Amino acid sequence: MTGSGKPTNILEAAMSSTKPAANTISADQIVDLILSQSPPDSRVELSKVRGSGEKTGASSGIILFTAEVNGQVGDYVLRYAPDTETRIFAAYNIGGQARLQHKLATLTDLPVPDARWSDPDGAILGLPGYIMDAVEGVVAHGSAFTGGLVAEATPEQREQIFDEMVRMQGRIHRVDWRSLDLEGDVCSGSGATPVERFVDWFWQTTRFCPESAMPRLEAARERILAMQPDYAPEDYVLVHGDTQVGNYMFRDYRMVAILDWELSGIATPSYDVGIFCNMLSVFRSMATPEVAAIIPSQEDWVARYERINGVRLNDFDYMFKVASLNSVIVSLSMNRGMPEEMKQYHLDLMEPTWSVIER
Repeated sequence: MTGSGKPTNILEAAMSSTKPAANTISADQIVDLILSQSPPDSRVELSKVRGSGEKTGASSGIILFTAEVNGQVGDYVLRYAPDTETRIFAAYNIGGQARLQHKLATLTDLPVPDARWSDPDGAILGLPGYIMDAVEGVVAHGSAFTGGLVAEATPEQREQIFDEMVRMQGRIHRVDWRSLDLEGDVCSGSGATPVERFVDWFWQTTRFCPESAMPRLEAARERILAMQPDYAPEDYVLVHGDTQVGNYMFRDYRMVAILDWELSGIATPSYDVGIFCNMLSVFRSMATPEVAAIIPSQEDWVARYERINGVRLNDFDYMFKVASLNSVIVSLSMNRGMPEEMKQYHLDLMEPTWSVIER
């Protein structure tokens, strides 16, 4: 419980409402997918099939399993899009996620699980999904500063975790996304610039936002896009798009995997930093004084990124607004799937983020 008496798993409560049941996809369907993209006369056997990912990922479900494919045994994760009425996003680019992860896993030195088999339209699985390598490690608790990896670390270990996070973000931002042809694999809608296309992808999800919020959202979007800086082509980078602590996997406080690429896009480095600063603000608003003392400030986090990666985030104030706009859209969509007793509390938590996009 937090100091305000509200549950710290408010985000997990919303996430779990979006997940389809694990039994909507059978082991036979998983085998069929692997066989459909394997050499003729291949043999596949599954074991240890488990899980529905109710507390994993920004919105998708998962099934964990072990597979023996032509004599080679490995552990894998099936990630699949939800079909529930309370799903968060208007669209799930499963095919793009699979292509992106495969390119990053095989063509860069980033620790990204390789996506090996993909069913982007759900023709075999019944739901769009893809199978990637499983990685052994620990991810942070959903309420990262009140339990689990981050909360239980020593101050020195916590600093190591934070440094690993911003160091890895810098490595993502240095990926040559043009040569890897990544823009078609990430979240991108309509617009004249990468920022406009990124915002437009999120804007499609406003169909799940309450009508009462739309005038506020529309005014914010118009104002933010009108103040868009005159970026040079080289300013744009690949961004992960969902830089919460739980999307990084650690082993002995070293990062071994970057997870959940479904909100990736083309923006500037400040976007990823801004997304995490939004999350820090939410955590801080729920925290007791003791917990708040271990949550980095926005200024500290920006300075950490700049120090470790040797760059200046001169456009942070602007990209913080873009990140906040997209975060508000996602939060409003999430809200409709929350337990009734949590809804107003969650809306109240969003007000500091609203203030960023409205000032």
